[in-house]
Amino acid sequence: MSSPAGAAPGGAPPAVPPVPTGPFIDPAKESLPPRAVLLVAPVTTFFLLAMLCIGLRLWAKRIKKISLRFTDYAILVAAVFSVGYLSICWLVAEQGGVGFPLVRVAPPQRTLTQKSFVIAWLLQAWANTFVRLSILDFIAQVFSVKKFRMIVYFFEGCAVAYLVGCTITFFAICRPIKYNWEIGPAALQHCGNLSMKFLLSAIFNLVLDVCILIVPMPMLWTLQLNSRKKIALTVVFGLGIFVCFATAWRTYNVVHFSTPEAKMNFTMTVVEDALWSGLEINLGIINACLPVMPAALQRIFKIPFLRLISFSTWRPASGSEVSGMRPTWMRLGSTKGDKSGSISRKVEYSVDIEAASPMGHIPMENMGSTAKLAEHEWPTYHYTATNQFHPSGQPQGFQDQYAQHR
Repeated sequence: MSSPAGAAPGGAPPAVPPVPTGPFIDPAKESLPPRAVLLVAPVTTFFLLAMLCIGLRLWAKRIKKISLRFTDYAILVAAVFSVGYLSICWLVAEQGGVGFPLVRVAPPQRTLTQKSFVIAWLLQAWANTFVRLSILDFIAQVFSVKKFRMIVYFFEGCAVAYLVGCTITFFAICRPIKYNWEIGPAALQHCGNLSMKFLLSAIFNLVLDVCILIVPMPMLWTLQLNSRKKIALTVVFGLGIFVCFATAWRTYNVVHFSTPEAKMNFTMTVVEDALWSGLEINLGIINACLPVMPAALQRIFKIPFLRLISFSTWRPASGSEVSGMRPTWMRLGSTKGDKSGSISRKVEYSVDIEAASPMGHIPMENMGSTAKLAEHEWPTYHYTATNQFHPSGQPQGFQDQYAQHR
């Protein structure tokens, strides 16, 4: 989100909008112009979708009786800043003259719009940072490998550094701070290059989003999974491509908005920049919530979403041979080597890390060659052949804590 104030690119004299002479529109009496609707309608729609996803995320936590973690608190904080950004969009659309030609907007409405979008830029920086921290914390909990976690923590540090830099720049680039939103030659004497600030912020945003998108992919594709589940997991973790697209398109609009011609009519030209800034926030929230929502979606649609984004390993009973994937339950009859009979249990690990036990993590020691799978001692559950099943169909003595992995 960029502001209309400041110098033009390349050190050229700032673009000064025409002196208002009237007649001016009265925002309270005018219906929203098409460009104002273009701003508030998509941002509001995706905001509601983001809040729905947060609700499903929290419901999924309640269903699985899992306490909230940092990744959940971070997304809630991002939602608060998203509310602030949406409020600013409606404020400038209804009272700031956004969507009308600048010559028809009175000076008080111009100032309101300029101030609002300066604040919106800071809200966007805070919202996007907490979205990234939520996603990165989720990834760090899923992949329990020390070296990989160090990479994740590095990007978390980059996200925090970006936020600190944006906050300091907000208060320090113009002294006094009012020149952040005032337009004219005086801004050159009291401000740094505001256009460069917004451009660098947008580029850094894009680089961070692309890195966060790419980081988990090598780990996913070295897991011992069948192709269907690899693709499903890649889709879950790759939904950030939509956030990257929004960030990239917003970067393009920041460049376009920094031209002198665009600043001469900023109440019209700011719409695309503000629109994609709002979409970036809400798409990020949706992306952060989707991997955690399967339990709630399964309750609503009665579809085994958890099965789709889980992976399984199977270890045969003593004396059996591994022969690919088997059903979740197998009853093995009595043999000479095992007169009592046994049951081999297929153990599934959910990638949503919502299990309270270590089974909620992807066992990264099973990555790489199949030799590691053969060497690993997978748990096998044995039961006597007599009176082996309850009327419910479950084996006698089977622990409830493993039932959720069926």
